[in-house]
Amino acid sequence: MGNGRSGMSLVSTFSKQYPSVSLNVTTGSFQTIMCAVLNHSVDVGILPEIPKDNWFRRVELLAAQVVAIAHPESQLARHQSLTAADLMKERLIFRADGSSTQKVVNRFFLDQGLSPTAALTLDQRDGVYEAVANRLGVGFVWRIGSRRDEDVVPISLNGARTTSTNVVFAPVGRKLQTLDALFSLADGVR
Repeated sequence: MGNGRSGMSLVSTFSKQYPSVSLNVTTGSFQTIMCAVLNHSVDVGILPEIPKDNWFRRVELLAAQVVAIAHPESQLARHQSLTAADLMKERLIFRADGSSTQKVVNRFFLDQGLSPTAALTLDQRDGVYEAVANRLGVGFVWRIGSRRDEDVVPISLNGARTTSTNVVFAPVGRKLQTLDALFSLADGVR
């Protein structure tokens, strides 16, 4: 399914509308979800940064923003926003390549002409939260996915292109009544 509240909100709406349909939700990195949709091991995906092409049926949902997260007692926690230059002075915690979060983070630094090196690279969002909560550095997550405010403090990134739109998508040739119903609901909750 991918990230964030917009995906679960759509799952919730679908479940209420069609209570007799059993759902199996899979989460993972951008690459994991994309591969699962393309090899038909899942019927539909919800991810940001889906290419606009003729391969996918798609409905855009909610725009989401990547934020930095810092330990509540760190110096950074006092800031409302941070620049890429501010963050270059910190121990950075990145997600693995292929993560939609990391794609936005990479773009954020690249837009400002910077090439940071990660102090720690993790494959899961929960690992980033745990690392930040244990004072290993500054991480990055989707704002709509940041629900652990007691352990970390979200801080806006001061720069362009830190927002991306979540997209419900499936291969164009995939024909199922449940997909039609899901896309119809997605179009309505957009």
